[in-house]
Amino acid sequence: MLNGMHIGNIGVVEADGYEGEKIQLTDIERTLIDIAVRPEYAGGPFEVLRAYKSAKNKVSINRLTALLKKINYVYPYHQVIGYYLDKAGVYQKSQIDRIKYEQ
Repeated sequence: MLNGMHIGNIGVVEADGYEGEKIQLTDIERTLIDIAVRPEYAGGPFEVLRAYKSAKNKVSINRLTALLKKINYVYPYHQVIGYYLDKAGVYQKSQIDRIKYEQ
């Protein structure tokens, strides 16, 4: 269930459901942010790490960074996300640094 009451619908996209109905869901970048913020909703930190590894060829680090800025969390979640990117072992240092230094 989507709840964007405090941040609008940042990162929410519309897609076709199984029966052709329109549904709203979060894009890959917003999903990676959400699961870093609340890993317990994704099965815990090891599942989050697995998701970050799996997302390597699907995620735009530039878009992820832009979404983080728009959401403007008080807590420095960019550090958590940078940690997952680093531990995933599949992202380039320049991509990880983008999260680390653009906040």
